[in-house]
Amino acid sequence: MPIHVIGGIGGDATEAETAGFVDAVRGRRAIGGSYYTFPITRPGDWSKLERLRSIH
Repeated sequence: MPIHVIGGIGGDATEAETAGFVDAVRGRRAIGGSYYTFPITRPGDWSKLERLRSIH
């Protein structure tokens, strides 16, 4: 079953939590992952979240 994981509220996650979220999404081979919401996602998290673009 294809799954796209929602990791929570972007502005509430630490950089370590974001890295763990990305590793879990990739490790479980989900089709994608994201946070709510774009405007409050921290700049330091984008480089980690970018790894989700190359899942497939």
